[in-house]
Amino acid sequence: MRTAVNLMYAVSLGSVALTCLLVGALLTARTSLAATRVVPTNFGSIQVAINSSADGDTVLVQPGVYTEKLKIVAKNLVLRSADGPQTTTLSCSGLDPPLLLITTWDSTTNFLAPIDTTTLISGFTFTGAANGLAEAGAVLCEGEQCSPCVLNNIFANNMAWRGAGMTVQYFATPNILNNLFQDNEAEQGGGLAILYAAGPRVIDNTFRRNVAYGNSTELGQGGAILIDGYADALTLIQSNVINDNEADYGGAIAVLAGSDATIYGNTIVHNRSNRVSEPWRCAGVRVQGSTTTATIRNNIISMNDNGCGIEVKNATVTLGCNDVWHNQLGDYQGIAPLPSDFSTDPEFCSSSQFALQQVSPCLPENSGACGLVGAEAVPCSAQVGIGDERGPERGPLSLTIRRLSNGGAELILAGEVWESEGQASLRFLDVSGKVAYMASMTREAGNSFAWSGETQGAGRVASGIYFVKCAVGSHVVQGKILLLKR
Repeated sequence: MRTAVNLMYAVSLGSVALTCLLVGALLTARTSLAATRVVPTNFGSIQVAINSSADGDTVLVQPGVYTEKLKIVAKNLVLRSADGPQTTTLSCSGLDPPLLLITTWDSTTNFLAPIDTTTLISGFTFTGAANGLAEAGAVLCEGEQCSPCVLNNIFANNMAWRGAGMTVQYFATPNILNNLFQDNEAEQGGGLAILYAAGPRVIDNTFRRNVAYGNSTELGQGGAILIDGYADALTLIQSNVINDNEADYGGAIAVLAGSDATIYGNTIVHNRSNRVSEPWRCAGVRVQGSTTTATIRNNIISMNDNGCGIEVKNATVTLGCNDVWHNQLGDYQGIAPLPSDFSTDPEFCSSSQFALQQVSPCLPENSGACGLVGAEAVPCSAQVGIGDERGPERGPLSLTIRRLSNGGAELILAGEVWESEGQASLRFLDVSGKVAYMASMTREAGNSFAWSGETQGAGRVASGIYFVKCAVGSHVVQGKILLLKR
């Protein structure tokens, strides 16, 4: 099962460098002048702790429900919970949204100072924003050079005009990684709205049951994600699972009005269009506008309801290596697939579990030159999330992957097969299915193996997502690694 909110990491994917630091390494590297301010032990409110913090400090929030509006203005700090989003809630009950404003501007939009990727917001449930006229629901990130890392949070049950979970606007460039957006409702961009931004990265999140419902004068677009407004740089939407969202148009994603987006390696299933008459309505990905450009590659866009899979209206779109299959009103509108695109059952593990069976045409070993198609590469029988601190249930053979402070990964084998055989072969593969490194491990040398990007030669692989296959006798377990070169 996909692990949605349980890690902090740094990633560089292809030419896109994300420098969100591992929190353990970040805290270790802090100078002796940096401080940790604990709420409520040392400070009665989160905002007081933020106001008292200098660049490089940490605000650590103990479990509980906190009802207060927060601002981080032109300051680089870590705001994180001590125990994760399941036990630490920021509630908007009785308050006007947003719950959290992250900005590099003063009150009159004058630029103050950058917010860079050492600023982390992690480990909270944001809920209860309820103002249908608000420009953002739970979190608003705005202003040039505003580039925080928003990691491992839950955005649930929020309502706003746009971006009920989060809105990114006016030249901001946040990194939105490994969050859960669920049951949020807006007129535009039910889960996330990206407006006149400057290249945010939305990677490895789950968007589920978000709604863009529109109104009498403006139709709802982008049930999960809306990208709208002329962009200074490319917006990256990668490796997300986007399911059961709903909008008038673009049940999953809508890209509009001069935007520039890459939509790569996502699993987009069971989304829905609300419209009942227009034959060209889209339930999956909609791209519209004469100055709008998008690259849509290596996605699974499947089983979306009451609409088509991909719709293009007067936009420039590049396709390739997508599995677009069994969408209710057709797979394509306004564009034709390329030869590398295909339409085949992706062979999910189940109707609600979107990892892939071993026979899936979307796995790298079965997809030819396309490599991985979709967001879930680990087959059903042996799944381990990126950086997961626990492996699958103990059985004949199990694998646990733990992140290391140097950006690498530690593999730990257990189970009766490992105990009896005592020898394993390891293969590390990139997202295209190419073998990056091979090694072996024995019980005599210990139950764990550390990999930090070494190759068979003298070089090192690039940072990014890798997959590992561990074979012990006839048994094989697999896992997903997010590698950071430091």
